[in-house]
Amino acid sequence: MLQAHILSDGPLQVNEFNYHNACLLRDAEPWGQGFAEPLFDGADQLTCDYERIAYRLMPDEWRGNQAVQLMIEYRCAA
Repeated sequence: MLQAHILSDGPLQVNEFNYHNACLLRDAEPWGQGFAEPLFDGADQLTCDYERIAYRLMPDEWRGNQAVQLMIEYRCAA
């Protein structure tokens, strides 16, 4: 049976979910073959105990406001 295997950079701590870190990750590109964009997992503090997610931390700028987005790449039952 085939199973998906997700390579992750591990979890982020709650204090690491911020606009500054999201900008640092965005600006550290280029990403491509052999150098994947950072992907984080283990967001138990953000989801139900029975779900696991893998996400990218992205800056969000709209109408002069700055925020952080978690772009969910994978989601599955734990």
